[in-house]
Amino acid sequence: MLLSSFLLTSLLVSAPHPAVSVAPSLRGAVQEAGVADGYHPEFIPADASFVLFLDIARLKTSALGLFWKSQAFEEDREEIRDEIGFDPLDVCSSLTVYSSGDDTDEALAILVASGDAVDGFFALLREKGEFEEVRHREVPLLRSDENYLFVESRGDSRLVLLSEDPDRVLDGLALLRGEGKTLAAEAEGADLRPGMDSFLFACARKLSPAMRDFQPTSRVMRLAQSVRFDLGQREELFVSRLDVLTADEAAARNASDVVRGGLALARLAGGEDIPAEVYDLLGALNVRTEGSHVVLDFRYPIERLIGLVGSLSESDEG
Repeated sequence: MLLSSFLLTSLLVSAPHPAVSVAPSLRGAVQEAGVADGYHPEFIPADASFVLFLDIARLKTSALGLFWKSQAFEEDREEIRDEIGFDPLDVCSSLTVYSSGDDTDEALAILVASGDAVDGFFALLREKGEFEEVRHREVPLLRSDENYLFVESRGDSRLVLLSEDPDRVLDGLALLRGEGKTLAAEAEGADLRPGMDSFLFACARKLSPAMRDFQPTSRVMRLAQSVRFDLGQREELFVSRLDVLTADEAAARNASDVVRGGLALARLAGGEDIPAEVYDLLGALNVRTEGSHVVLDFRYPIERLIGLVGSLSESDEG
């Protein structure tokens, strides 16, 4: 469906689009100021248990983002442009996803994008009959497939709130309008804020059974109390950091031993089938403990990484 294409491809990644407005009854009152690029802790409740943030504005100006935009997924992006009239990478600036409390299943997504693009897109949805207008708790919402939406206007920006649970949408809307405590006022919310170089950030304060039982990492995840991940670019380096909090130093050492053992087995099992460049990538991964934390750091020259991705793609095509 068009809606799924628009939201999901914002994670992967303009043509002109009509400036047709969403019906005033289906969006918030327009505020003069737009939404600045970057992370917005004021969007997120203080009791958030999971946060994912994609800084699309930063990603698309990074070396990796420029490579991605100019070469990778070009056919997919052309198909998306043909279907919805624009490229989400061009008009979206960020995507925030969070869940609160003990419920890690029902999440709310907040997409920040160009007002003209969103208004034109919803006009297209209306024309194709891909959503219906509903009321929940006396508030007008849009429903498409199993998703509920609300479009909040902020100057020339739009905030698209999306969830399978209409209560999540309205609770998120109330938070945006200053009702409730957010991470912006939470002194102990540092773990739910991305690193300064990150364009992709995720943190789980509570791990769901599915995360703990995911086979490739289950032995480590069963020792974890929380997990934090940052990925970005620092000067000429591609950098990522995975930080796993365990119960104590002994558990951290145990988990780090499991990770090191897994990496060693991967090198042995691959043998001659693993390209030398992949061994080089594995060698750039540093595993260590910091008290009760297990930290996996990866740093690699961005131009070498882009060249490696290109050569591996050529090998697959060959």
